[in-house]
Amino acid sequence: MPKQTLLVGIIAAWAAAMFGLAGAQNVLTASISFFFGGLIYAPFTPIAYSYLQSFLTEEDEQPVITLWSTASALAAPIGLVTAGPLIYFAIGGPAFRDLCVEPLAAVGEALGVPGVGTAAAHTTRNKDLCRARLREAGLPQPASLPADHEEQARACLAEIRDRVVFRVIPAG
Repeated sequence: MPKQTLLVGIIAAWAAAMFGLAGAQNVLTASISFFFGGLIYAPFTPIAYSYLQSFLTEEDEQPVITLWSTASALAAPIGLVTAGPLIYFAIGGPAFRDLCVEPLAAVGEALGVPGVGTAAAHTTRNKDLCRARLREAGLPQPASLPADHEEQARACLAEIRDRVVFRVIPAG
């Protein structure tokens, strides 16, 4: 199969996998789409480099490959920032996932796109801030206390003296 046809096929298949990821309704579906997207995309870079090299003389290889690598490295963050709004408009609704909310709110504000603002996005991503705002609005909230180790957890349990849900917050 010609490399050009193979590259176009990889790009098309990867795009299809990303639409599956964008429309995923749960973690399992998203993980499967992400897995297949990675599996499909994995051979792209070596095939693309090989295809590009077939057009270059030996003395042109180094500067052209360096330029391509540099441009790709600079373009990747821009692509990540614009992906959320593009998907939003492509499928006609929010496709944002939890970790994308704050950066995409900032991009939306900067571009003048209607949506949640950065303050609201930050509040929804921070459980303590969210509960504080809900309390300020008069909505009752369950008691919430932080505990870094078992001794503190037992003290919190003694203070709350009600049904309790413990939520482990990963370190990092």
